[in-house]
Amino acid sequence: MKQKIALAGFGTVGQGLCEILSDKQGELIEKYGYDFDVVAVSDIRFGTVYNPDGLDIQTVLDGVINDGKFIGNLVNWDAETMIRQSNAMVVCELTFTNLKDGEPAITHCKAAFQTGKHVVTSNKGPAALAYRDMAGMAEKNGVKFLIEGTVMSGTPVLNLTSGPLAGCTISAVKGILNGTTNYILSQMECGMSYEDALAKAQELGYAEADPTGDVEGYDARAKVTILTNVVM
Repeated sequence: MKQKIALAGFGTVGQGLCEILSDKQGELIEKYGYDFDVVAVSDIRFGTVYNPDGLDIQTVLDGVINDGKFIGNLVNWDAETMIRQSNAMVVCELTFTNLKDGEPAITHCKAAFQTGKHVVTSNKGPAALAYRDMAGMAEKNGVKFLIEGTVMSGTPVLNLTSGPLAGCTISAVKGILNGTTNYILSQMECGMSYEDALAKAQELGYAEADPTGDVEGYDARAKVTILTNVVM
């Protein structure tokens, strides 16, 4: 049976995920017997598209890239309605990270759990601000809350500690948790000014137009919280 997937958020991560799924579909079937349909995608900028039998991923991507909008299969749903009403089995919550109250991602996760859908997310809001509530709700409803993509760009640290290292006691975590500030500090070490290093990071796409989350430490703080909640 094909796994049916819905995406909430269709920015860089959502589009990249769809590109990988499209490119790797044959390989995933051949190597792992895994097949899927992306049945719904919702984004605050582009609206919502839904086809219970599966969307044409390339058409969805082309519409956004070439025309700046979704083409075909449009429905009058917001992301929460899409999560509740679609026939998806897995929701990929990929909306913007909000470290003040975790919304709208927390609401999206709750809607998925309440309707028996697994959640896979790279959104640090629910994982940092409400991990225990989210994990508890997922367990109560017999689904999974998977957050590997929230820290270390998906490097499997969370799965490592819950799998191969499950019998170990983790006493400390050390590492570079924010690539943007790591890049800026490395450039400053070579003699570049902070302002020039930040501008270069933005030019290269490492830093956002508003870099506050990175350079003032909010992103790293969220990742420390997630690692503490899960690994320890």
